[in-house]
Amino acid sequence: MKHQKRTRHCEEGAARRGNPLRLCIVLLALILLVECTYCVAVFTDWVPALTELRNQFIETALGTMEHKWLATALFPGDVVREVWEGLEDARLAQMGQNSGDWEWTSAEAESLWERFPELQEDPALDPGADWERLYVNHTGSDDPETGFVTRQGDRVLAVDAEKGLLVVRIREEFFRGVLILGKDPSRLSCAAAENWGSAGQRAGEIAAANDALVALTASGFDADGPEGAWQTGAAMCDGAAYGDHLKPGYKRLELRRDNRLYVTDAPTDFHPDCTDATEWTPALIVDGEVVVTEKDHYNARNPRCCLGQAKDGTVLMLCIEGRYFDSLGATAPECAEILARYGAYQAMNLDGGTSAICWYQGAYITRCSDPELPEGRLLPNAWIYK
Repeated sequence: MKHQKRTRHCEEGAARRGNPLRLCIVLLALILLVECTYCVAVFTDWVPALTELRNQFIETALGTMEHKWLATALFPGDVVREVWEGLEDARLAQMGQNSGDWEWTSAEAESLWERFPELQEDPALDPGADWERLYVNHTGSDDPETGFVTRQGDRVLAVDAEKGLLVVRIREEFFRGVLILGKDPSRLSCAAAENWGSAGQRAGEIAAANDALVALTASGFDADGPEGAWQTGAAMCDGAAYGDHLKPGYKRLELRRDNRLYVTDAPTDFHPDCTDATEWTPALIVDGEVVVTEKDHYNARNPRCCLGQAKDGTVLMLCIEGRYFDSLGATAPECAEILARYGAYQAMNLDGGTSAICWYQGAYITRCSDPELPEGRLLPNAWIYK
């Protein structure tokens, strides 16, 4: 009996002594697996899913002001160059994809449902003859219920029937944000920072200075200068031109005297009827056709701002939060899909990243990607809805 116990104890001891060896083997196998996966993802295109993740990471890093180094730190220079050159080719491919003349069809609204045909009709929520006085504002991170839902299945956060405004919560698998629909395009314009060229302003400050109800990030700016001061690309605000045009491949979104938005090439002169404009990339929708797809290398997940217009004149202002665990950010094609779902006929991507933010009737209703900047960055200008 004693001999059996000693034998069992020896076997258990040997098993315990063997555990560290097995652990080392498992760790070594995991390290080899990670190294093999990295090599396959970086140096080959054997696994499309890994290649897509690699390119998405590189594009996202290159699209930031402060974290471009992550691309070159983790990937060989020739791989980064290949992705960058693909982006450049995609931009150049958009040259000549410009809006033609277009008209909208709209009718006088006689009910809430005619004013906002995007809403799912609900007799229990019908305000009746007083529909033009309906005002509901439940914007906020906790998304309280308003009861209204769009026909596209998205929750409504705010309704201002008098001003023709509808605020919709956009929530997808990898991101969240807001889409603001403005029914009166004559209220749309671009407003410059008060001390343009020397100092930027926050979106809410630009809105307050112009008695606006909504403000959305518009032009980018050069990070080498004071924050928000050195505008990237040309812009026009209420007929006054600012800055220099961007290089070929970049696009311009123009608002003209007919209150319609037009997409055109950035290096060209402003249209004689242009009153407001900003330049960036890429164009998302031109004359009702989505012109950006994931195969065009626009795979970066970032905070984004986009501006568009539906065939009935409705202004579409989209802001997507990013760089949070509950909202990584959206790709340009994903933004195009959302805007197309709401009937966009023209649409363009604006500046984004840490600059992306949306202000609505006295409060910021999206989060800046930097938690230490609850009111966002200083900006050279903003698209506003008065």
